[in-house]
Amino acid sequence: RRWWIRGPRLRAPPSTAESGRNLISPTIPAATELTRPFHVTVVGIALLFGSVASIFFLSTPAGLEFIRHTSRLPVYVDAIVTYAFCAVYAISGLFLLTGTSWARRFTLVAVPLSFLLDLVTQKLEPATLLLSVLFLLFVLASLLQTSTRTYFETPPDLRVPSAGPSLPSFISRFSGQTLDGFAAAIIALCGALAFRLLPVPEDVPGYVALGLFTAYLLLSDGLPGGSFGKRLLGLCVVVRSTGLECSFWRSFLRNITQVLGPLDWFWVLHSSGRRLGDLLAGTQVRRTPGA
Repeated sequence: RRWWIRGPRLRAPPSTAESGRNLISPTIPAATELTRPFHVTVVGIALLFGSVASIFFLSTPAGLEFIRHTSRLPVYVDAIVTYAFCAVYAISGLFLLTGTSWARRFTLVAVPLSFLLDLVTQKLEPATLLLSVLFLLFVLASLLQTSTRTYFETPPDLRVPSAGPSLPSFISRFSGQTLDGFAAAIIALCGALAFRLLPVPEDVPGYVALGLFTAYLLLSDGLPGGSFGKRLLGLCVVVRSTGLECSFWRSFLRNITQVLGPLDWFWVLHSSGRRLGDLLAGTQVRRTPGA
């Protein structure tokens, strides 16, 4: 057939895989697995736990004395300003760790503003000033990186978590842990009240309460269906390799590491989604199917 009969050959538009671009959001490479960058995790933890520790310290007489010697403002005015910025830091850290889209810009404004306010209102020692400058530079360098901008500019439903879609958020896990703490306290209180009705020495109810509280926190993940707090939020603890329910022995192993406090929770804030106790016991917290 002649070329003028069949006409020009039309070429099909390149597919997303061939072009290497994401048609939904041109700034995000196609088939890219977006997880929270590690430096964002470090910044979030530093802001969150640093602000909480500062609030506790400033609530003590030593904290007020520290303000009196370092501030150019009246003590209670400086305390109010400091509490306000600690709250801002805590909000920044929490929402950085949860991947909220506005958290990056909010932190980029809040941290330099707090640094400038410290320069004006505080009598900073050279070492303190140096540490403040280094922390400011680290925050700015972390949040201005391309990987960080891409992560926060991507809608959460388009991110592909490396640990799988069935994993709960940090807020859900922390809420479940808090509910389990309340459940353990109620069980301990009931046990103590019951033993007060018996002819036992006065210190026995206290030991019973402590034992019940500790036993629940250590072994509750091995109960049928899991602990009270996790069941209420639709979570469960499973053996990571098999998907089977957590046993009492594994529950003991994964919860005994909570005595390490923030160090134990450091891993769950990163993309693996597992505490140090989970790594020790070979377990993982997942959403209950259908929850």
